[in-house]
Amino acid sequence: MVAAVLLLVAFSVSLSWVWTTLALLMRSPGAVLGVTQAVRYPLSFFSNIFVVPATLPGPLRAFVDLNPVTHPVMRRFLPERVRRPEWVDRLMAEYFGD
Repeated sequence: MVAAVLLLVAFSVSLSWVWTTLALLMRSPGAVLGVTQAVRYPLSFFSNIFVVPATLPGPLRAFVDLNPVTHPVMRRFLPERVRRPEWVDRLMAEYFGD
């Protein structure tokens, strides 16, 4: 567990230096924000956080399988690859009456 936390911290620090370097090279803060959002949003929305990958069409499933966000989510929340976390089921039942 400690090794996983250290790996996460190392990844976060290295990614922060990538964004810092990008910020030094670009002319305006708005441009940096646009680039970072263009990178972050596809990584979060084209992952298996919201849907089971088996239900996705072929090209999108291939992207989800290569997405670095997919693997921690699969290990933590979907170990059998078919069931949603309990908190998602409770949230769905609360808001949608399911």
